[in-house]
Amino acid sequence: MSIAVNAGLFWLFDSFFHWNGRAAYALSLTITTVLLFLWNYIVGFKTNRHWVDSAWRQGTCQAVAFALNYGLVTYLHGLFPLWKSAVIAGVQVFIAFFKFGLYHYWVYPPKHEPQPPDAVPPLR
Repeated sequence: MSIAVNAGLFWLFDSFFHWNGRAAYALSLTITTVLLFLWNYIVGFKTNRHWVDSAWRQGTCQAVAFALNYGLVTYLHGLFPLWKSAVIAGVQVFIAFFKFGLYHYWVYPPKHEPQPPDAVPPLR
C-alpha cells in the first residue's frame, strides 16, 4: 500500500503539478510517512507497553527511515531518470525490511517475563 501511495503522490506532484522532483518526493514521502506512523500506532504494532516508553524510538526510526529513503530515491532518480516509479518501489521494499527489523527488535521489542528464582527450567 505504501508503495502505491508514495509513487502515486509523487506522480501527482511531479507530472501533474510539475513541481521540482526533489520537492515532489519530499512531500510525497512526508504524507506517506505520516500515514504509516498513524497506521503503526493505531493498528500495526499492538503492545502492552505504554506509548511513552516507545514513542521516542518510533520517532527516531521514522526519521532515520525517512532520511535514508529520501537520500536513496533522489540519488537513484539521478541514475535512472526513466524508472522513477520502479526506483520508489525498490527503495520502499528495502526500507520496509529495515524498519521491520528496527520495530521488531528495538521500537517494540518482545517483553521477556522474569522467571522466579525457584522456577525449574523446561526440559529440552
